[in-house]
Amino acid sequence: MRPKTSIHLLTLLLILLAISTMYQPAFGETPTIALVLGGGAARGFSHIGVIKALEDSGIPIDMLVGTSMGSIVAGLYAGGYSTENMVQIMALMDKSQLFEISIPPRGGILNTDKLFIFLNELLEGQTFSETPIPFYSVITELRTGEDVALHEGLVGRGIQASMSIPGMFPPVRINERYYVDGGIKNPVPVDVARMQGADIVIGVDVKKDLEEVSYDNIIHNLQLTLWFMTDGYAQMRVDAADVIITPDVQYDSYMEYQRDQHFIQEGYKAGLRAVPEIKAVILAKYPDFAFIPYTQAGCSSDVLVERIKTAAAKAVDTLMPFTLKPILQLEFGTHYRPGLGVTLSGGLLKYNQISYIYRYPMPGEKPTHEFLSAYARPSFGRMELYTRYGDSIAQQWGLRFKRAFGRDAGLTLSLSTDSGGKWDAGMAAHKTWDGKRWRFSTALSLNVEKLGDDYTTTAGISPEVSWYWTEDPATVGEIVLTHPYTYAGMKQNVFVTDHMETAAEYYAGLGLDFQLFGLYPFEVRGGLAWHTVKQEYSWHILFDLHKVGLSPL
Repeated sequence: MRPKTSIHLLTLLLILLAISTMYQPAFGETPTIALVLGGGAARGFSHIGVIKALEDSGIPIDMLVGTSMGSIVAGLYAGGYSTENMVQIMALMDKSQLFEISIPPRGGILNTDKLFIFLNELLEGQTFSETPIPFYSVITELRTGEDVALHEGLVGRGIQASMSIPGMFPPVRINERYYVDGGIKNPVPVDVARMQGADIVIGVDVKKDLEEVSYDNIIHNLQLTLWFMTDGYAQMRVDAADVIITPDVQYDSYMEYQRDQHFIQEGYKAGLRAVPEIKAVILAKYPDFAFIPYTQAGCSSDVLVERIKTAAAKAVDTLMPFTLKPILQLEFGTHYRPGLGVTLSGGLLKYNQISYIYRYPMPGEKPTHEFLSAYARPSFGRMELYTRYGDSIAQQWGLRFKRAFGRDAGLTLSLSTDSGGKWDAGMAAHKTWDGKRWRFSTALSLNVEKLGDDYTTTAGISPEVSWYWTEDPATVGEIVLTHPYTYAGMKQNVFVTDHMETAAEYYAGLGLDFQLFGLYPFEVRGGLAWHTVKQEYSWHILFDLHKVGLSPL
């Protein structure tokens, strides 16, 4: 009987051993570790810091899943960029060049076609199957509400769709269907990593909260309602993670893109805090796992700068849909006329623009009309042909050429003439320096004017300094960032004929820089000017919806 008993015991041990090996990793086996990055707009910069903390702690990333802003960071890292590269990209990219306001709106207020071109160029046209690290971009089908883990086609297109917040950005068409922000249905898509076979799943949640709640504030009430409607569904997904990292950014606005370094640092600190828990989870399943610090190579700084320049140049040169933008110029004084107009561009006009400005008359005068036709392409510059006419002035024709050089300098050349035989040629160049609380700009101009046999040469300099009231912009209704400032400057001209004369205009006022959703800049300013020659004051008010940074060409 003993031999039989021994055989049965041996068989039972073998069966138990076989079963146990089905649920335990083999000796030396390494797990598939997935990092899942949630949405959060500007707060999503925290993801860069989290990745850096994992690298420094020797925790590998074998799979990436991202939604909304998390999809941008995950896509760039999966595409081969290092955390240092991503910090440099965020610092050098000019957001004002990559988002175009749509008037009238077409599915969203800001068009993202230029952003797609920029990202696609940075990623060198990579498809999902070509990324060094497997990557899934989570998007939401607008018609059905189904969340989809996109893993085919262009990575840049998947990122564009994943970050397309409804109302703010238009839906993105992929394979005859329209998709929007994946965070609407799946803010931290842990379940996607599980379904794709990840053994260890680390999620990053940059959720939003209100530090103080005003129940008389409509925006607060709407935010709270939206959050509790989505939190329960999202929590089921988040609970499936082995570890959830929550950077301390819940009270920061989603629009504060200028605080990227703050978010990155908070992400790094949160990542380091979570490292002991992550290591414990891994070692519990894989006791022999070795944590070896590493850094994804990425590309050199010089190569990246050239890629950013190339990508930005191609993006800003992209044709846009038909757009209508208002023009408002209010300047009051004996030699100023307020103007109201409109600019048409894009669509069938391609790189051409057509503008009309109606300038209101001063007392005793009649209105002035101004028509302008322009060809505007950043790689070329801006060429303008205009005419002004009215009962109070002789008809005038003019030609202007403007070209940006880098983000801080530009050149303007002009030529104009009127029916009385007057003509002038001018040239101007400007330079701007910015600080946290101040901005200094200066422009140099040279103008030659002829009337009959008399020549007048005018040289001018126009320095201006602005001081911002606060270091960072303030949020207004979670719609715009506002940054008030005080400005002062002068326009000093020297006239040279048969003798030399000088004239100056000193001015000061208040201004407001706005950023729609923290992305699209425009400006309102108004102040008082004193003219030394005419010994008079004049008011000026400017609404500039066209204010954008200079193209990095």
